[in-house]
Amino acid sequence: MTDYRKLDLRDEETDDEELVDDDAGEFLHRIDTLRDDPATTFADDTLRGIYDTVLSTKRVTEGQRRAVDNIKRSVDERRDQDDKGPGWRRRYEGR
Repeated sequence: MTDYRKLDLRDEETDDEELVDDDAGEFLHRIDTLRDDPATTFADDTLRGIYDTVLSTKRVTEGQRRAVDNIKRSVDERRDQDDKGPGWRRRYEGR
């Protein structure tokens, strides 16, 4: 497992740490945690792409945050449905 606290997330062109997103390491850790969950295999390409981009740019965009949040929310909703049992359905899924 990667120790994100030890990653060099400085901007290589300017060697300026202030230009780097402070949360990049934590965000990478969050992606790794999601990728370790078998329920996220449907989004593995997306998560891997976001991970690689953040690692190379050392920045996290709002769109990347939303994408990861949506994947996490999707997995959580699926688990909630499974917990409710086979008789539970959303209104639009029929009776």
